[in-house]
Amino acid sequence: MLSGVLDKGEQHALLLSTLAGLSTSIGGAIAIVKKPGNDLLSFLLGVAIGVMATLSILEMWLHNALEHGPIAITAATAAGVALYYIAQPYFPDFETHQATPHTASSDKAALVAGQQQDAKGDTPQKRAATARSAELLRLGLLMALTMTLHNFPEGFAVAFSSFTSIGPVMAIAIAVHNIPEVPPLS
Repeated sequence: MLSGVLDKGEQHALLLSTLAGLSTSIGGAIAIVKKPGNDLLSFLLGVAIGVMATLSILEMWLHNALEHGPIAITAATAAGVALYYIAQPYFPDFETHQATPHTASSDKAALVAGQQQDAKGDTPQKRAATARSAELLRLGLLMALTMTLHNFPEGFAVAFSSFTSIGPVMAIAIAVHNIPEVPPLS
């Protein structure tokens, strides 16, 4: 099917990249079969953060600082942080609830009882649930964007390495790396 469009090497690169990327689905299946509890989730997130921080500092920053000098790499890192802080207010905010002032004592008593309704008839519990849903939607979209940006260069790494002798090893390494990424996110 792709033989007319891609040569054998390109087909091999596409196959390895696809298989490495699909390994994320294995992590998703694991998360569906056995939803991790809070303890395991905390442990997995802690390990993931520790590994990523270690790799970011030792492999990326330190290696590049030794090769190109610490000032340039620190400036590039600071520019990335600044870009995030500049872009962050433009990320969608799906919170639509608004607080309404309550002044009457009967309103306060009803609020304490959990029965205070706004003009739409929403109770504080319903507004809190709506706000939580909005937060989860925003987090989900941000995670989808983050995972896409994270996995995109991995696909390039596997594809480019597939033209060398380490291609299959790189694909397996990325696949093994991708599997435990999903359960903490689910």
